[in-house]
Amino acid sequence: MIRLNTADFRHGRSLVITLIVALVLSSSSLLRVQAAAGDLDPTFGTGGKVTTGPNATATGLAIQNDGKLVVVGGFAATRYNTDGSLDSSFGIGGRVTTSFFFSPTSVAIQPDGKIVIGGNSIFIRSLFALTRLNTDGSADSSFGVSGKVTTDFSPSDAGVNAIALQPDGKIVAAGFRGPVTRQNASDFALARYNAGGSLDVSFGSGGKVTTDFLGLADVANAVAIQPDGKIVAVGYNNVTAVAEFLFNFALARYNSDGSPDASFGSGGKVTTEFFGSYDEARAVIIQPGGKLVVAGTASNPFQESFSDFGLVRYNSDGGLDATFGDNGKVMTDFNSEFDDAWALTQQQDGRLVVAGQSEDSQERSDFALARYNANGELDATFGSDGRAKTDFFGFDDGVRAVALQNDGKIVAAGVANDVIEDQFQVYIAVARYDGVSFDICLQDDGNEALFQFNSMSGDYQFTNCIGVTIGGTGVISRRGSTITLQQNGPDRRVLVQIDGGVNKGTASVQLLSQRTTFTITDRNTLNNTCSCEAR
Repeated sequence: MIRLNTADFRHGRSLVITLIVALVLSSSSLLRVQAAAGDLDPTFGTGGKVTTGPNATATGLAIQNDGKLVVVGGFAATRYNTDGSLDSSFGIGGRVTTSFFFSPTSVAIQPDGKIVIGGNSIFIRSLFALTRLNTDGSADSSFGVSGKVTTDFSPSDAGVNAIALQPDGKIVAAGFRGPVTRQNASDFALARYNAGGSLDVSFGSGGKVTTDFLGLADVANAVAIQPDGKIVAVGYNNVTAVAEFLFNFALARYNSDGSPDASFGSGGKVTTEFFGSYDEARAVIIQPGGKLVVAGTASNPFQESFSDFGLVRYNSDGGLDATFGDNGKVMTDFNSEFDDAWALTQQQDGRLVVAGQSEDSQERSDFALARYNANGELDATFGSDGRAKTDFFGFDDGVRAVALQNDGKIVAAGVANDVIEDQFQVYIAVARYDGVSFDICLQDDGNEALFQFNSMSGDYQFTNCIGVTIGGTGVISRRGSTITLQQNGPDRRVLVQIDGGVNKGTASVQLLSQRTTFTITDRNTLNNTCSCEAR
């Protein structure tokens, strides 16, 4: 696929936790900040960063139920342990390579742990391509032919930019059909597959659907499944054949059978422009209630900052949501000329995380993340005034995918460039960020467990330091020098108490479904390191 941009360069948690926390504020030493939202997580890789390569890239990211990370890009899939080390139980040394893909672009994890990867494959022409791997990285022989599936949109080229899994096990792939160049007519292209990899003939025409906007270049970059089974694809449409980079955000919604959803926009299609220049949507999420949030790049040729993060929220009928940002739109500048958003995720509390890249003062791009409150305003508690940037080797870096861990930490994956002996080298780049700020820490004397929380918001995290990590948000109340944070649920109960007068604390964390209880005894809260390393 030929991209019309200059760069090469997407788990929420559903744990119900019961928590009662009693902590004393009279000791100011308890209130030292342990972690801040947007900070790199020092327990991941080296200072929160991991690179793999050279000659490796990342375009897709998914998080398994066990917390391991699967990254795809180039000709490979790579799996990392929760600490950022390569998972030796996956493929060869943590990597699976295949010449089947010209370019894998997206990845999703099935409920059974199998890994579905989408991209394109080159034979006579570029084709939709999918493969499915078993949990150890081996090809799943029950999928397609030896774990592989290709779909021809003859006589045109085609490629997968995104995949989504339906609850019934079917797989939806979205991308393009046709040559993606100026004055050529490419279309949104979607295909739906049965669980075994065969085309689902109940979808569109023989399992395939294409959508044209204005007869020019149209490309779908992302796809999502609504709870009612409708399918939303987003990307861009070229506005005119005269200029190559006049794009709009483009959205199409389909009924579950692949037909256009006439209740959405005009005939199932919606386009949105910011300033009539280069606007490209690259990510979409479905919010509770049916609203859609779309992220990408928005350009304004009349200002010094040419491109910014662009964020739009739509009502369920495709109309702009006037309660979000400026009549439904938000642009975010990182004080640089070029900022490009590529990925989007939503936290359980409704805050939105957008990730991509931003130029630095040397015109070299860095990982860039921005977090927004539910109304579209930047979240000032994240990074620096809502923004965070990360450099790897001092050259061009960019996020291509972002995802949330169960504990609320944010994982971003993409590419990092370096120069070795005057030769540019490209690496998989992964960074992990704290998703919440913790200002109070309770640590077991035997270093067997750790409990952190934010004394204002009630965000918390517990870990037993050997693999069990849970997070959530409780309701905080105060009585004298005691803080109580309580959240009652059917399968977990946690009770944590600290006596600030003597700087001591205890905790009991019960996982009722597993009939397991973790305890913390902290006889001196003043010497806590807030890490699982021996003190």
